[in-house]
Formats: sequence, structure tokens, C-alpha cells
Amino acid sequence: MSSGGDQGRDAESHWTNLPNEIGAASSFARLATSDAVVLACTMQTDDVPSKIKKDLRTICGSGAPVDRVVYFTVTPVAVAKRHELIEHARAEHDVALDIWDAVALASHLADADLFYLAEQYLNVPAEMAPPPAEPDLTPAWYQQQRTRWRSKETQQASFGELMDLRKGLRYATFNDAARADLADWLSYARALLAAATYPEVILHAQYEIAVATLRGTDTLRPADILVRSFFEKVLQDVTDHGLLEDALVLGQYCVGAIRRGLTEITRTEIAQWHAGLLRKVRTMLDDQPYPNTRAHLLALSARLRLFPDLADLTQAEQDEGPGPAETTRRVLQAIDDDEPVVVKSVAPLFDLDGGVADLVTLCQHLPEAPLFPVDALADVFDLIAPALVDHAEYRTVRDALDEATGALAGQAAKADRARNRGMALLAAGRRREALSEIHEAKVNWWRGDTSQGAVLAMLLLSDIYLQLNMPLAAKNYALQAVMLVGSTQQHDLRIYIARGFLRAARSAYQAGTWLTAIHVAKAALAAHQAFADDPWNSERHQEVWYLLFDVATIVRVAREHRPRLAAVIDATLAEVGISDIVDGILGEAEADADVEWPEQTIVDSAGREGVGRPFSDAGATRTYTWSALGTTWIVTSANERHAGLAAERFAAAAQVVLVELADQDAVLLPSRIEIEIRADAAELAADADRVEQLPDNDASRWLVHLSRADALDINTIHREMATTLVTVLHTSSLLPFEAFMTVMEKAFQRGLFHKLAIGRPFDEVADLLPEAAHPSVPAVLDEPLGAGIEVGVAAADELGPPTTPGPGYEHKEALEAVRRRYANTLPTLRYTLPRLLADAGFRTVVANLRTEGWLDWHLLNAIASLVAFERVRRSGLPLPPRTQADAEMLHRVRFHPEEPDDVRVPPREFTEDALRMQLNASVLVTLTNFDLQTNQRTPNFGAIFDLLGRRYGYWTDDVEHDDVFPEAP
Repeated sequence: MSSGGDQGRDAESHWTNLPNEIGAASSFARLATSDAVVLACTMQTDDVPSKIKKDLRTICGSGAPVDRVVYFTVTPVAVAKRHELIEHARAEHDVALDIWDAVALASHLADADLFYLAEQYLNVPAEMAPPPAEPDLTPAWYQQQRTRWRSKETQQASFGELMDLRKGLRYATFNDAARADLADWLSYARALLAAATYPEVILHAQYEIAVATLRGTDTLRPADILVRSFFEKVLQDVTDHGLLEDALVLGQYCVGAIRRGLTEITRTEIAQWHAGLLRKVRTMLDDQPYPNTRAHLLALSARLRLFPDLADLTQAEQDEGPGPAETTRRVLQAIDDDEPVVVKSVAPLFDLDGGVADLVTLCQHLPEAPLFPVDALADVFDLIAPALVDHAEYRTVRDALDEATGALAGQAAKADRARNRGMALLAAGRRREALSEIHEAKVNWWRGDTSQGAVLAMLLLSDIYLQLNMPLAAKNYALQAVMLVGSTQQHDLRIYIARGFLRAARSAYQAGTWLTAIHVAKAALAAHQAFADDPWNSERHQEVWYLLFDVATIVRVAREHRPRLAAVIDATLAEVGISDIVDGILGEAEADADVEWPEQTIVDSAGREGVGRPFSDAGATRTYTWSALGTTWIVTSANERHAGLAAERFAAAAQVVLVELADQDAVLLPSRIEIEIRADAAELAADADRVEQLPDNDASRWLVHLSRADALDINTIHREMATTLVTVLHTSSLLPFEAFMTVMEKAFQRGLFHKLAIGRPFDEVADLLPEAAHPSVPAVLDEPLGAGIEVGVAAADELGPPTTPGPGYEHKEALEAVRRRYANTLPTLRYTLPRLLADAGFRTVVANLRTEGWLDWHLLNAIASLVAFERVRRSGLPLPPRTQADAEMLHRVRFHPEEPDDVRVPPREFTEDALRMQLNASVLVTLTNFDLQTNQRTPNFGAIFDLLGRRYGYWTDDVEHDDVFPEAP
């Protein structure tokens, strides 16, 4: 109602808003929710009783039903006059009247739980706040959330904001300590609903308001219209089985509300909704969905068939048993007291046989549906057991659910312990060891009932892999977490979609695939705005700002060095609405704006930080580069969709395996592993080699033909990947095949396969990203940064080259072997050495090789090998020897003490290159002393000498000996 008085506009705005806030927050609002209530106010200062009577006539004469009028006035109304007006309203208009004058308002605003309104609207100093009348028994998180929501000025109406609000709303609904706040939470929820535009947000808000209204205020009437709107939309367009589950639950609430006379919704409406839901679910089952979805739909079908029979639903039963709020209180109390939860079942069921048949079918398919929440279904089964116990299949279902939940409980307990160990190790800086424990937790949480734990575990795994400079493994796990959230249909997990995309975007940045990173960032930020509450709060969402700084780096480099790419990037950022934010970040770095960033500097700086070559996804060839365990990997593919996805699938798997081998000593050579990936395995002949080793003395080079992920089943894809990696890694190892396979078998026993076969193939989870985030010919606009510049991507500290003694090495035995070399070699050169030392050119060769680190026994080995080779060549013996006699003769020719008339090799033959060649040949024999061997067609001798030097004392182990190479006389 309008009011008289001469107060200014600002004062009126305060007072017209304030009653609404008090009405939402105080006790009378809850009492009035089942009535038709009208709020009225006046600022008139004289003859207020007459004003109230006049307004009562207008309100009650409007034709609309009115049960109660709540009247606010800034002028005090005497107690006697107040009672007279209340009686007048009852006698003349048959309505209840509440009068809130200035005194009453001031009194209530002085209450501890409403004082925030006086601060907000009347600018009362906070220090005047009264102490709480009684201790606040609500938890700290709830108090913080309540304070935050009270201070909100606008509603974003995002899914994340709704999920955040839901926590407080549900707590106030189900807990007496917060029940006084319920009206506040309902007002926030209705404001959010009014502002919402996304259908999913609208449906979830309607559901939450309806449930909180019924269970918190013991009436559904104020939310009847929302319930009707909810079912109308669900039956038309919704196929999300999470929302269908909500519809089922809301229908059950409606049945109880009808029986107790707490709603105007009719039995006919419920019956129509129920029939429509059952018909929709059965139609979806007919489409033969994937196992997890099928399990969810079977459970929904069973529960709809085990719904109360609506044929005899009347209000005659409204006084039987407690209401929803009391039932909730009793159930929660029983849980707190660790007592059985007993709910009396009095109504016949809609289709008992059909519902039990669905449960039997579901139990048969449970092993195929690990993400189905079997524990939740078991709880429902237990509650309705009295209605099912006489059915012939009761024991079948009961035993299957008991077995499944028992296994689940054991797995969950193991997961909790593994998670705790992992977090402790992570806090201690033991990232690789923590990784193993979190993997174990992930596997044991891989159920629908514990899927939140699995999602969090995969996000944590992604974070650890990123810290270990394994960005493709990190990206895979991040996207697998997103896929899992989508599979579970648990709506409160949707916030993790944004977190998964954020990790994936940062992983793409670290991999050097900066064009891809921009497009994934676009998806991440869109999901974050949709699912996160207060999305641009830097304190609550630090990872978003880390990503924005990555994006700003990409933008600056592109604008400076790749203008054509910059145009594409700027357009993408504009689509997601963050151009101003990124420009703001760049603006804050104006002090560095005049500092040039040459391509060499950018590539080197990125490599030191573990980042791959910037814009490595921009040219005709995509490149992925990383380092681990002394190896540098360069994986390439054509820059087109299927080849690029196959290459990322391979790179992600390789990074997981390398981390696993960090404590499984595979004796990997410190060398480059260069692999070209082609997604053309299906085009090859059946007997064609799919893993081709290419000759190269300086690197391990391969051409690998992989299958497209859509061409094979998932297990075959994972086996193909594992087999390819074993082949490539074995040739880069110095272990014989049997010893290498023992190392790999240990890794697989420790769970390597489940670490590789996380869920779906990488190619499939990558489909979660927008089309532009995939490699495609139109994206080939320019070249990667630093063409021709060597890329050195740093390995994480935990994944550096091993420095511990290698397997088979014992220091004492190695020194004894050196002694034997001196003893066995010197006699074979007793005439050759003096001749060589008399040659100045040879002495220069010795000096140069000693500068490179050659010890005397290296020189002796190389010289003796060259002399022996010449002796054997001139002897006419067949090489290799054909008979045992040939072998014995060959040994005598090579190692007998030198005689004056033996073959003389002129000093000019003993060049640096010739001696290096002989040492290369001899080092292959040295490997056998440690039960090692080279597995490459063309050995990488530089890598072999490097490894022997670091782990087998090859360049340092020596013994006291006579000076073999003194100055020439």
C-alpha cells in the first residue's frame, strides 16, 4: 500500500525494503506460509489507526482471498489501540492482523540474528551489535556461508551459485539449530529462481524450494505452483536421469503431502506425472543405453513401479503418522544414535512384480556398471523391505545388494586409508610416492556411491602429474574427471567439470600446445561461470587466475611474434568475454612491455620451466616434448584430428609409464626418443609392422602406426598402447628382454594397467572439448616458435637421470676388473707401445683423449683391440668363427703375449677416430660384464658411455698402475 508522510525518497527506500527482510527472517513468516498473507506499510505520522482501518477495507475488498494482513508503521501504536485494531480486523473482515510499529521493529532489529539488517539498511555501526542471546550451535562453515549470502547484493543465478546456496538451504531445513534461518534461505532461493535463465538451474531451484518448504515448514502449498512447473518441464524435455531421480523423489513428497492435507496438488495430477515418468524411463531403456546409464534407468523404473498405488490415495490418512519434518527428525536421530531406521509402509505398491523384476535385472548387470550408486539403492530397498519380503525374488535381490555394498564398504575403507597416506606424502614433498597412493584411492573409489572421491582423486592426480612436468598425463586425468562427473549425473559434482577443464587448459599450456590451450581455456571459463559460485573471486578460485596469467602470456607472445595466431586468439577470448581481464593483466605488466622477448629467449625460458615449445600445435606437424629419467621424448604427428589425438593418447600413456618406472630401474639410456605417430593401423596389411624402428646412431627413432579410438574396443586400445610402449622402452633400455619384462611385470603388478586404462580412451574424453580445441587443418596458420632452435624441456627433480649405481655394479668388483685389464692387455702390446710412444703424433692423440676423460685402461683397450683386429684379419681366420677350434685359435691370436715378429701396425693408424671406434666395440663387451646389452639396431654409443660413466664408474674407476704413457725418450 502507498503511505502518507513527508519522509524523503532514501528513507522510504530503506523502510520499504526493511520489512520484507524482517518478514523473510523472522518467525511470523514461517507461521504465515500456509496462509494468504498481504504485507502493508505506511509512513503516515498522524491518526495511524484510521489509516490502518482504511487500508484493511481496501485489501479485504479486492476480491482476492486474504487470511492475514501484516502491517508496518513507523509511528508507534499504543498497546490498547493495537488490540482494538486486531479485534476490528477479525470482526469486520475475518482476517488476522499483525501490527509492526517502530518500537516492534527496533526491538527485533536489536536481536542478534537480525542486527545485520540494521547495519545494512539503517547504517547502524557494527560495534553496537548485541551479543547473541544464546550460543550459535551451527558449524563454522554454515555461519560463514550464511554471512556471505546475507551480504550478497545480486544473484548470478548460475548453477554453481545454486549448488552453493543449496548447502545452506538444506542445512537449515534439516537442522533445528539453523531452522530460524530457513525463511532467509528460501527467500534467497526464490530470488535466484527469479533471476535464472538456464532451464537446468530453474528445475533444480524449483526442486530445492519445494523440498525445503515441505520438510522445513510442514506445508507444500507455497510451492505448489513450482512443483507443477517442474513436472511439466521434466516430462517434456528432460532425459538427464539425475533430474528424473529428483522428479521421483518430489513425487513421493507430494504423495505424503496429499495424504496429510498439506498441498492443493491432486491425486490425478500425481498419477499423470507418475505415468509420464515411467513411460519416459521405459522408452529410454528401450534405446539400449551404456551400462551405467542402463543401471540408473533400471533403478528408476524399479522405484517408479514400487511407488505407492495412487488408486486409493485420499486425505483420510492425513492424521496417520508424523509429518515430513518429524519423520526427517526421527530418521536423523536414529542415524546419530546408530539405531535401525524404521519407516512404516502402509500403502500398496503400484507394480510389485515389475519393480522386483527390474531389481533382479539390475543386480545381474551391476558388475558392468561400476559408477552406479549401489549403496543408495540398497538404502531404499531396506526402507521398503516390509512390502517386498514376501516376494519370491526378495532374497535374490537382498543377497546381491548385500554383496555389492559389502565390497563397496571394504573398497571405500581402503580408499580412505590410501588417500590419507597420499596426502601425508604430498605434504612431505614426496610427490611420486603420493601419486601411487592416490592412484590406489582412485581405483577403490571407482563406484557411483564414492564417485566424488574418485573425481577428486583424478583432479589431484592431474595436479601432481602437472607438477612432475608430465602435462599430457595431467590433461588426460583432468578430462577423465570431467567424463566421470557426466557419467554419474550427480548434480552437486558439476563444479568439478569446471575444475577439470581448468586443469586441462593449464596442462595444454605446459605441453606447449598454446592454440589448444586457448580453446580449452574458453571451455573451462564458460564452465566455471556456469557452475562456480562467485566465479571471479580470486581468493576462492585461485586456479582460474593462474590460467588467466597463462592466457595472458600466450596473448603477449602471439601479438609480438605470431600476429596471425593473435587474431584467432583475440577472437576466441572475446567469445568468452575475458578480453578486458587479459588486457588488464597485461597492462599491469607495462613495466616490462618495452623489454623484447626474442624467440630464443622464450623457448629457453619455457623449457627451463618444463613447458614445451610454444605454439607446437600451430604448424603442419604437432610436436610434444618432455624429459624424464634422462630421456628426452619428441612425439610428432600430422596436425589433423585423428593423428593428433592418437599422438596425445600415446604421449599421455608414455608419461604415466615413465613416472611409474622412476623407482623400477629399467636402465634407460640418456638419449632422445623420437616417435612419429600415424593413426592408420587399420589401413596396413595384417602382417605389416606397426612399430617400426628407424636407424639412427644418435637417437631412438620410430614410426608408430596406431588405431583410431573409434575403430577398436577400449581394452584392445589399451593393450595396443601398452605393447607399443614396452617395445619402444625396451630398445632404450640396456636390460636384456627377460630382465626388462621383469621390471615391467612389477610395474603392472603395482597397478600400471589401471593407471593407463583410467576410463575411456583419450580420444573419447577429448570429445568433451569444443571442435576448435582439436587439431585441424584450418588451425595451421603459422609455425611453432623458434624454428631450428633446440628445445630442452626440464625434467622435474624427481624424474631426473638416475645417479645411483646401476644393477650389477659393485665397486670392488669393478676395480678388480680394471686390474685384470691392465694385467691382460699390457703383455699383448709390449713391443707396440714403445714404438707408438716414440711417435709425436700418437702422443698428441693420447693427450687429446685424456682431455676427454679417457683413463689409461681405456687407451690400452682401444689400442689392443685395433692391434688384435689387424692380427685376426691377417690370420685368415673366419669371422665369426665357424667351429670351436676356430674360436680357440681366434682367442690365442688376439690375446697372446706380443712377439717381436708379430704384425706391426704403423702409428699413423692409431688416430682418435680409430681408437674411438675400437672403444665403442669394446664397450659392448663391457656391458655384458654387468649383464647388460644394447637393444638398438644401431647403438647410441654416446648414451651408453654417458650411462656407464654416471652409474657404473666407467670414467672414474681406476687402480694404481705403472705409468703406461710416459714422455717419449
